[in-house]
Amino acid sequence: INKWTVSRYFKTLGGFWFWYVIYFVAMFLYNGYPKKLYFSSGIVRGLVYMVIDFLGLAELFGTPVLNGSWWYMSAAVVYIALMPLVVRWTKKWGWFSLFAAIVIIPRILFNSDFFGASNIFTFFFPVYFGALFAEFRVFERIESFVIVKNKKLNEILLFGFGVVIVLASI
Repeated sequence: INKWTVSRYFKTLGGFWFWYVIYFVAMFLYNGYPKKLYFSSGIVRGLVYMVIDFLGLAELFGTPVLNGSWWYMSAAVVYIALMPLVVRWTKKWGWFSLFAAIVIIPRILFNSDFFGASNIFTFFFPVYFGALFAEFRVFERIESFVIVKNKKLNEILLFGFGVVIVLASI
């Protein structure tokens, strides 16, 4: 764990924690839902469930989630933890090896077509490519790429190329 990972974790979850506490108190006062959700299996287990959910890890560990639409917090935590490893792996073995691992390993381990699902692996593919694009400055390279010497025509051609790429991905 490096400084970036810890910093990014607290920056990402800081806002979540604020809303978690507000939602927890509101639901507790309204209908006692947190008590039913976390503590139906005992006090100790309930406290553990609550801490796991508060830390954004409930979906990862398969424990109760106070708000079902917060499943992505586990994904965010996993991405934050994995990104330094991903960057290192990519620099050492190349981007294709990690791409293969992202596409193949989850399908083998979880025996599912994870694209389109709502689990922590669903968005790892675009997050990884976002990190690759940032690391290798892809957009800066595209912006400075010269097809023709005429600046306006070059911009139009680059824009057209971008439109074709977007439409091809649909």
